[in-house]
Amino acid sequence: MMGLAPILIILFIHLGIASSSPAGIVKGKVTSIRGNAMELDLGIEKGIQQGDSGKVYYNILIDGKEKPIFIAKFKITHLSEKSSMAQIQEKTGEVKVGYWVEIAVKEGELELRSDPPGAKVYVDGKEKGETPSFLSNVRLGEHVILIVKEGYEPYEEQVKVIEGERKKISVSLKRLVGILFVNTVPPGANIFIDGKSVGLSPYEGKDLSSGTHRVRVVKEGYETWGKDVVVEAGKGLQVFAMLREKSKEVVKPSTPAKEEPLKITEAKVTKVPRVSRVEEWAKRSCEAPVWKIGDMWICKNVTGVIWTREVVDIKEDLFILKITGIKPLLGYDKKTLKCTFLIENGKEVKNTDPHRDFFDFPLFVGKKWSYTTSPSPSISTLNEFKVEGVEEVKVSAGTFAAYRIYYVQKRIGTTPHSNIPTEGWVRYWYSPEVKYLVKREVEKSAFWDTVKGLKDFELISYNLK
Repeated sequence: MMGLAPILIILFIHLGIASSSPAGIVKGKVTSIRGNAMELDLGIEKGIQQGDSGKVYYNILIDGKEKPIFIAKFKITHLSEKSSMAQIQEKTGEVKVGYWVEIAVKEGELELRSDPPGAKVYVDGKEKGETPSFLSNVRLGEHVILIVKEGYEPYEEQVKVIEGERKKISVSLKRLVGILFVNTVPPGANIFIDGKSVGLSPYEGKDLSSGTHRVRVVKEGYETWGKDVVVEAGKGLQVFAMLREKSKEVVKPSTPAKEEPLKITEAKVTKVPRVSRVEEWAKRSCEAPVWKIGDMWICKNVTGVIWTREVVDIKEDLFILKITGIKPLLGYDKKTLKCTFLIENGKEVKNTDPHRDFFDFPLFVGKKWSYTTSPSPSISTLNEFKVEGVEEVKVSAGTFAAYRIYYVQKRIGTTPHSNIPTEGWVRYWYSPEVKYLVKREVEKSAFWDTVKGLKDFELISYNLK
């Protein structure tokens, strides 16, 4: 065994690994090899980046202890979520499947503070505690930082972490106010909030302080309607008032000859049936919403990942949205809300994503639409949609009346497989109150396993300008 010592020393010096690195080490294995190209079981999820360098080794026993024998150096050339491809650059022996690899992951630090403190911190969609927060072992490169606190506007920033440096972010969060929507049947009633006349119904009150407010509805010929409502910061509240006509008294004339006392008979009062928002919306057509710059929706999926959608620009025929973690901006047609374009480097590129047209306004119960896409020359997808109805949906952001839409995607041209279905469904709910989706449910099927990011989610907060 002693005869191995000179060989080990020669290998270490030849491959240049005698010097230690302060960076973290990520270990994995070689899963396949062809020539000087090999596949590793390490990917983006482990913090690996294209261009990273590493070493291949196997272990031997010396005096009962495992010792690594390093035989090659490599560089990462291609990446996926769970694997990577690497090119061997130097080697002193044959590289085999199952050999160990290690990659020196370069890291930096993040220091995150907010006023007020106690805000939740998310890095690339993953929760990392509350402010103030000090994060070490942060992978170098670009990261999306999201700072969220109930009652305040979320703060989002893309930062670049540099090796050996601590990136500091300090932000003063802006307090959110509430929004109050007041609708009446019939419309055109005077709306009073806390005794002050604010306009006629339908009414949309923005920048309303959180807390309890008195809403009073007055219209000539109808009974006055009043209610105390609680407005929450950062949320919208829908108030619906069904006004009742005032009672009218019919007086029968007296008979002077008999000098009988007047008989007064109560008039019959026609009661106006109460119509819920759900019943009302189910009978009408819903036009596309009018978004404004700064409108924002915050959603959370079943795995706990949180992201935002924000209107960042408005063009003649498009609303431009930015989504957390997605580089291209999305262009939505103003009339139909179809996602027709991607905005890359200031240029409009036609959107060919099979899931692009979740909307086709106007919406009404029973409406159907469909389209076909071709993700590959041999496969096409038929996408069919139907507005099934209107119902109340309760999510973290509140309870809303929403149009329930059923979506089925069918793959055409695929070879049937006993374990993989050829179609799958998604349900989602659009609420005119928040001007966006409030919930999505995805069929738990192997059909959707290859579609990244398509998971159940719900709206947790929103802010309309």
